[in-house]
Amino acid sequence: MSPTESRRALLNDGALAIASSWAQVWCDNMRREGRMVAGGWPGTLPEARARVTAHFDLELRRLGLRLLTYEELEWVTQATYRNAKRAWNSAH
Repeated sequence: MSPTESRRALLNDGALAIASSWAQVWCDNMRREGRMVAGGWPGTLPEARARVTAHFDLELRRLGLRLLTYEELEWVTQATYRNAKRAWNSAH
């Protein structure tokens, strides 16, 4: 696998992990409040971007890799949002 393919896989795997965790946090919080997990996905793109930035700033530094480019940030943010929405919709 080329370095570009490896980085793309790392970003994709990270987007999936962030999305899963994010959707689970929303579900857990709603259940804890005695609310049903129902309705549309409550997350926002700015929240997704913040989660992606926080995760990858740490992860990429830890691995000694360059930080996300603007294009990567946008792609991973969109992927994270889509996957979190999908996880949310399958939770109810």
